[in-house]
Amino acid sequence: MRSRNEVGDWKSMVGELKEVADKKGITQDDIAKKTGYLQPNVSRFFSLRYIPRLDVFLNIAKAIGVKIKFDRE
Repeated sequence: MRSRNEVGDWKSMVGELKEVADKKGITQDDIAKKTGYLQPNVSRFFSLRYIPRLDVFLNIAKAIGVKIKFDRE
């Protein structure tokens, strides 16, 4: 079972991607074209109603020009 923190973490990460896309002037249509996803699916990603799969998150991040780095502790 997921904790409240884990649920909030993904929402925060998607929100950060949306903020970066907005600042760069990248639209959902632009993201759809770069990823091959349908625009309604991109919209659903940013709606924060569904937890995205990791591959979808990473593909959208790449389309926006955001690099994701994982550090080992």
